[in-house]
Amino acid sequence: MKVQYWGWKLVVFVILSVILCVVYFRVEVKAEDVAVSTVRIMIGEGTEARHHMGLAMDAVSDEFRFEVKGYEVKSSAYASSNPDVFTIQNTSEGRCRVQAVSQGTGYVTLTIRTKDGKKLTERIFVSVYETISACDAVTKRRADVYRGASDHADVENNDKKGELEKGETITLIAICDDYFRFARKEENIEPDGYYTGFVKMTDVTVPVISLMVEEELFFDLGEEGALDVEVEPELAPEPEFLYDSSSPEIAVIDEKGFIQTKRAGITVITVSTADGLHKAKCTVYVYSPGGAAWEDPGKEEGSTGNTTIQESSKKPKNKFDFQAYGYTDQSIRLTWKKQKKVKTYEIQRAVKKKGTYKTIKKLKSGKKNYLDKKVRFYKNYWYRLVVVKKNKKKLQSNPVKAKTKDSVVNLDLRVSGVKENSVELEWKKQKHVTGYVIQRRDVWERQEKFKKIGETGKKKLKFIDQTAKPAKKYEYRIIVKRTNNKDKSSNQVLAKTLFWYDNNSNISKFQKDYPFVCTDEKQDMNQYSVFGDYYSPIKYSYAKGTLTIHLYCEFVQYIPKGGDYERKNVYLSNDEKNLTYCKIFQEGVKERYEIAVANRGKQEYEFQNMNFDIKIVFHEKSDKNEKYHKSQIFNEILIGGECPVLINGENKYECQWSIQGNHWFHQHSTNNQNGESISRIYMPFLDQLLNNIDVNCRHYNYGEYAYLSAHETGHSVGLFDGYPTKEKYDRFTDNEETGVPEPRHLGSYDNIMVQREWDKYLVPNDLEMMLYAYLISEGTSWRCLQKYKTNEDAQIEISDCILNHLDHYNDTEGRAY
Repeated sequence: MKVQYWGWKLVVFVILSVILCVVYFRVEVKAEDVAVSTVRIMIGEGTEARHHMGLAMDAVSDEFRFEVKGYEVKSSAYASSNPDVFTIQNTSEGRCRVQAVSQGTGYVTLTIRTKDGKKLTERIFVSVYETISACDAVTKRRADVYRGASDHADVENNDKKGELEKGETITLIAICDDYFRFARKEENIEPDGYYTGFVKMTDVTVPVISLMVEEELFFDLGEEGALDVEVEPELAPEPEFLYDSSSPEIAVIDEKGFIQTKRAGITVITVSTADGLHKAKCTVYVYSPGGAAWEDPGKEEGSTGNTTIQESSKKPKNKFDFQAYGYTDQSIRLTWKKQKKVKTYEIQRAVKKKGTYKTIKKLKSGKKNYLDKKVRFYKNYWYRLVVVKKNKKKLQSNPVKAKTKDSVVNLDLRVSGVKENSVELEWKKQKHVTGYVIQRRDVWERQEKFKKIGETGKKKLKFIDQTAKPAKKYEYRIIVKRTNNKDKSSNQVLAKTLFWYDNNSNISKFQKDYPFVCTDEKQDMNQYSVFGDYYSPIKYSYAKGTLTIHLYCEFVQYIPKGGDYERKNVYLSNDEKNLTYCKIFQEGVKERYEIAVANRGKQEYEFQNMNFDIKIVFHEKSDKNEKYHKSQIFNEILIGGECPVLINGENKYECQWSIQGNHWFHQHSTNNQNGESISRIYMPFLDQLLNNIDVNCRHYNYGEYAYLSAHETGHSVGLFDGYPTKEKYDRFTDNEETGVPEPRHLGSYDNIMVQREWDKYLVPNDLEMMLYAYLISEGTSWRCLQKYKTNEDAQIEISDCILNHLDHYNDTEGRAY
């Protein structure tokens, strides 16, 4: 008994020791690792961290790259968790592409070793899908929409990206494991929220739209066989079928579609769905040993109605399920059902359906497929299968048509070099190409269409655009001319040409006229103050040819609650919809503000002898990776919700600016919770606008939302919608000094503050007025609205910084003076 007692104690001791060891070593491993939040993986030209990626079979992804905060990288490596599904193609240090191999899922894992011995990891869940013929499906229930082909990918907080209502119609475009990839049919959809996504196969049903059977079947008397019924689309589940024979005395068909022949003759088999909505017919010929089938000539015009024998040779049987389809862009695959008592199979080919068929291959009896590699790209071929029986009898299939697959165009167009007067482009070699056409459009000049700028032969994989001009932003694409006359367009790439700039001259100009612009490259802008210890929500810095506009923002939302409003931080909510709108806002501002100020041509700017780029940086209050000064002020960006105003500096709000049914974009000045004067921009959701009482306020879309983000930001940095002069000219719409000529409207000039459908970018004189407004308001954007000079005749504030030259416009002559 004593021995047994100590034996149990020993067992318990061993178990506890094992548990402690496991815990100890797990802690040790975790201590070495670093939180994945310090690593961000981006794909292509995207600037947002990615956790999911969908890729079609045989496709190659855009280039992966990563960013690391707070550590120096010693080495990095990407790995595929499932090489049978996708492989990694390393392109350069810290970069790679993903090559899709077969349908399935897996992870791209990035492992980073830092110089101080830490290990960092980050993952992207990859869904490789197989494209299918698009077909409609209907949701069985409220269905979740996922970013990838998994509801537990474990790469971010929530793999779910939205929902589909019960009974909603979607279009299925691909499959991946137990998921469909789909596209919504509606036009007004979120840019990356619900247009495409993955849904579980069990959550949808594919309605049958038609039935298909062979038009004719041929039997010898006494022979039996099954009628194969195919449903369209292929993804539709096979429903219950009803069968009927027009002449059961010739052939009957049972409830499972099995045909039994009774006597020679012709009958029509009709198959239909149980609901009677879809039908298909097959004519069955039953031949007597003499080789003829009975028919009723009474059905033919001029017949007597008597039953006679049709004098015709026996037609070939078509029971082989012989099929041909493009397998690659250089081969055609042939398949058939295995036959009984076969000696050999012969594959015959012709270039016309009724042309001369030549045997191209003889195969043994066990074969059920053949790959024809001796074919030309995208040319039509006709095939027949000849079955040679052991008794030397030959059976021949009906001819089938096929051509090779269309080749995949993956040009991977990229910018390999940029100079002041040239842009160099490179791309990958393509198959079945006759040449390449290079096209370009000027982004900042608002060219809507691409124009041809050059052409190369099929062997050249590089082009230098020598017609480019300095300080321009161009977008390029290539049209691939192909041998099958199905031209394809490449991906589009952006390039900013260089320009000459004098760093010392720029610095001297800013220090003299705009001393609040920080020219110290080592200065931490989060600790930088202006105008006497004032931590402005807008700051400017200049370094190495780039003027950076720092916007300190807090993205918030006010939700009505109990007669008051609940204030929440948008970024901390992890709400997909809110984050999507925040992204549109930031990208809308960056797209329109990040231009080049370069003195060229006859354009007269305030910034004489100065050339520089403009860059926008958003500093979000909720960013844990940035350390702000305790006195730093943040302007509010209100996303959705309502737009209340703080009452008398108290911690209570009332809604004065925007309420349900009356939502609109606007900017105004107010006090924040600390009593500090801030600018507040209100950006409602589009669905809020669609519910407005005023029907004229319901037409906005995401493109206009992006533009209005920049427009309202313009108010925050000190710009007005317009500046009428005593002569009633609007300084933003009627004068080339403050805008870009609009060819569709003589004498009209486009500017980011003018709300028109063609508004696009900031112009240099906008920046001139922004800096002047900052100077006279001492950095507080809301104060500049009070300090502009007033034009009493126009009854509106006007800055004298734009009344220095070219103040009048002559509509007749079409010039400013």
